[in-house]
Amino acid sequence: VRDKGTDLVAERGIIRGKRELHRRCSLPLFAERADFQLERPGALRLLIELPVGRRDRRRRHQQVRIVESVRSQRFDAALAIDPASAIALNGRGALLSSMRDYRGALECFARAIEIRPDYAEAFANRGKALQELNRLPDGLANLDHAVALNPGLFKAWLFRGAALQASKQISEAIACGQKALAINPDSAGTHAFLG
Repeated sequence: VRDKGTDLVAERGIIRGKRELHRRCSLPLFAERADFQLERPGALRLLIELPVGRRDRRRRHQQVRIVESVRSQRFDAALAIDPASAIALNGRGALLSSMRDYRGALECFARAIEIRPDYAEAFANRGKALQELNRLPDGLANLDHAVALNPGLFKAWLFRGAALQASKQISEAIACGQKALAINPDSAGTHAFLG
């Protein structure tokens, strides 16, 4: 979902401007310009783009911490209701991963997989976290398992392509990127990955 002037077009309708987004999502108003992506139906992720001055970097860091805090509280509430929720554990792991706490993320993904051994998204996220920790063989094994469980999982193919590229297996990485593009032809990230 991209910023189109004053209209933010979302998969579930049109959000007109930042004020309506604030009203719908209960998030603070803070970005001069922001891009919004739909992570899964109903969940918006904010990617804030601000000027790069020292003051602006500090301000951006504070804003990202606010968003992460709100998301963390939502996962904590979901886990308080149902501590065996694989979806909430996977979401919490993804949040920790975005905060670069890969070890904490791996614990969440492991618990989610323990609860639901057929949860392809948790395997894909664990593979990405292992890749970030430079454990490429373990990451690739998880990503292969995610693809075997759900061959239509876009992020598994994209993460697998990135892992293969990092391990210098370029032709296989391109094949994974093409499979990801076949699943989601509108992905700008996949087009950039394929060059």
